[in-house]
Amino acid sequence: MLRLPIAKEKQAPATMDRMPPDAESHAGQEEASQGEQEPPPFLGRWRNLYIVILAWLTFLIFLFYRFTEYFS
Repeated sequence: MLRLPIAKEKQAPATMDRMPPDAESHAGQEEASQGEQEPPPFLGRWRNLYIVILAWLTFLIFLFYRFTEYFS
C-alpha cells in the first residue's frame, strides 16, 4: 500500500516508500489471523467438529474396552 505524505509529516527515504514483498505477505497473514477464522470443511463450526471427534474417540475407547473384556 502506497501512502501519500501529509504536509506536516516527514518524508521517508526513497528506499522506504514501499514494503518489501516478504513484508507484504506477512502483513496479510497477520490481518487474516486477527480477523475471523475460516470455518471447517464440514459441520459449519469448529465446536461441532470437536464434539464429533470427542464422540468418536469415546466410542473407540469403549470398543477397545469391550474387546479386551471379551478376549481376556
